[in-house]
Amino acid sequence: MKSLRALLLSFCFAALTASAHPEATDDATAQAVRAAVDKVQPAVVTIETVGGIGFDRTNEEAHRRIAGLANPGEGPATGLIVDPHGLILTSTFNFIRKPRIITVTLHDGRRYVAELLGRDDTRKVCLLKLTDDSLHSLPTADIAPADELKIGQWAIAMGVGYGSDTPAVSTGIISALGRARGRAVQTDANLSPANYGGPLIDINGRVIGIITPLNPRQPDAPGAGSEWYDSGIGFAIPLEGLDTVIERMAEGETLSRGLMGISPANSNDSEETPGVVIARLAAGGPADAAGLKTGDRITHIDQKPVASFDDLAKALGPRLAGDQITVTYVRGDETPNSVTLTLVASAELSSQAADEDEPDEDTPPPTDPDAADSGDESSEDAED
Repeated sequence: MKSLRALLLSFCFAALTASAHPEATDDATAQAVRAAVDKVQPAVVTIETVGGIGFDRTNEEAHRRIAGLANPGEGPATGLIVDPHGLILTSTFNFIRKPRIITVTLHDGRRYVAELLGRDDTRKVCLLKLTDDSLHSLPTADIAPADELKIGQWAIAMGVGYGSDTPAVSTGIISALGRARGRAVQTDANLSPANYGGPLIDINGRVIGIITPLNPRQPDAPGAGSEWYDSGIGFAIPLEGLDTVIERMAEGETLSRGLMGISPANSNDSEETPGVVIARLAAGGPADAAGLKTGDRITHIDQKPVASFDDLAKALGPRLAGDQITVTYVRGDETPNSVTLTLVASAELSSQAADEDEPDEDTPPPTDPDAADSGDESSEDAED
């Protein structure tokens, strides 16, 4: 009892001290943020580009979507070294103009020419390679483990897109996990073109992810998501688990969303058997080729339960064309069966499916009254 009383008194004293001296708490927080930034800064680079296509200012919708920025994708941008041999991860927003020349300036002032190797159009990130093959020991940053990320924890955005040698920093919290169909974390730290491509880090100086604008409602539109800059709604692509994606980009691939080639039914008519019922199949698509049929009920993807359309969309959201998945399904009263199939890009689905204007598994059923929003987690993000 005495030890408990002493602990409570100690806690009360600490609380009163912090209340009486808020500047001490603020100083400690500022010092922690500076220490975290200093730890990551050697791996943060400035990207500059020359040439490229002009921006079509006659396209009012595109101009509105890119937030009225005078020259989207132009000017200094930010990137992060992810390999000591000169691989740089950054946002595709920085390459809207398809520049002819790319240069990268390191933290110590050294400057190199770089080439664009590959890109992931689902996550809106791309990979650069410094063309100097003598580089073998560039600094990289520690990565924050995904299982340690928590809603409410500190999130610090870094960027050198203002052209300064010192990173611009904004602070906030992780406000949501698994956004954009499981591809991103959400933060309320102010994000803008100045730090697109830069790291979002934790208070311990570990990289949470790469900052990039996202808008699931218009996933393929140039600059989509940048309309929310400095709004408190921003996204970063987690680095943990991205090794395979980086390897594929390093091989020169342009990665796109992986599709099964199915259209879900409007509702699940069985409360006893949760899952997603297949309403239609793309002829010759992965699901069709694997033997799935209309009326089959998908219950698991890679052994993870799928009880609803949202579960299916989130299970497939991070997957890319070329990825293999195991689908568990129930047909009528039969016992569950499993098949393995390889996801494909939308362009690879059969022309017959295209002629039928078939929605895919990442598109809500067309008669769903919430279809306008359920296909766009950004609206949910904004409300949360």
